[in-house]
Amino acid sequence: MNLDFDFFLSVLEFATHKHRFQLRKDGASYIEHPIKVCKILKDAGINDIEILSGALLHDTVEDTNTTFEELEEHFGKQITQYVREVTDDKKLDKVTRKKLQIEHSGTISYGGKMIKYADKIQNMGSIISTVPCPFKPYEVAQGYMVWGKKVSEAFRGINSILDKQFDEILKGNITDDNGKIYPALPEGNLDEFLLHYYDLIHDQK
Repeated sequence: MNLDFDFFLSVLEFATHKHRFQLRKDGASYIEHPIKVCKILKDAGINDIEILSGALLHDTVEDTNTTFEELEEHFGKQITQYVREVTDDKKLDKVTRKKLQIEHSGTISYGGKMIKYADKIQNMGSIISTVPCPFKPYEVAQGYMVWGKKVSEAFRGINSILDKQFDEILKGNITDDNGKIYPALPEGNLDEFLLHYYDLIHDQK
């Protein structure tokens, strides 16, 4: 579907309203995140309005009181399907949700993969660009990077622009509260560190 500006504005208005009371870990208004995810896709040459709309709406069901039925009523089945593919089930514990993202990343549609890839690029990029890192302790941030790399393996080779952005992020650094700098990806066995990350977030919601 080609870009319909009026339709796209209605999607943006809906997402902005749904996220109006939310903030990111760094204190920014939450709507900045889906807008940035959408821009990452547009800058990578993805112009499909349903994929871009899915990017704007990708956290509405997971993080607000929005339902899939509501999305389908307003924006149709395809956009709703993209959102469904990238939405975690919050009834599950956090570690289970993280593991399922890895398991399911290769099974979703092209549009779902691109939205999820851009989401990871934006989240992981914000970790290395925010000083000090908003994740405490810094090992949680490193764990998120390891986990994000694992999820994104299924997206590699589809869009070279996104691949290049992702690779640059993995070369970055994380700064803790004391100004100490650590590599985004820890040294050593990443699979073992992923298990350590799961231990660190085990009690989080």
